[in-house]
Amino acid sequence: MVMKQTFKEVHAFEPVADHRACFELNAPGVRLYPFALGEKDGTCSIHTSNGSSGDSWVDGDGDIQVRRLDDFDLNPDFIKLDCEGYELFALRGGEKMLKRCHPCVIVEQKPGRAQKFGLKETEAVTYLRSLGAELRCVISGDFILSWET
Repeated sequence: MVMKQTFKEVHAFEPVADHRACFELNAPGVRLYPFALGEKDGTCSIHTSNGSSGDSWVDGDGDIQVRRLDDFDLNPDFIKLDCEGYELFALRGGEKMLKRCHPCVIVEQKPGRAQKFGLKETEAVTYLRSLGAELRCVISGDFILSWET
């Protein structure tokens, strides 16, 4: 895994057990947490589609634990979020960490995803900009933002 070769520590969050098992086989040495990320601690359900680990999203109440990024003692330089429209909620749950660490953030904002949660299409980008992050680049629906150092 390139991330593990590039960074001293790599932390990942994967709430779906089957996807986590695959991740562990393909990315040894990464600290993997079995939680969904959100704005507040709680539980949720995750919709999954057979044959596509990328076609999964938060889908109401359930038995998967949701945690806030601020619940963890992390000091990231880089964050990649791909939550199929749920990115804003994951970011809100890490606001203290974002303000403290000012990591480079890649946040996916593909058309139609955020709207499933009553959000505007790029509301996560707007939120990061409200915290002082600057938009650096957009590549195929992935928005790259960082703070001035």
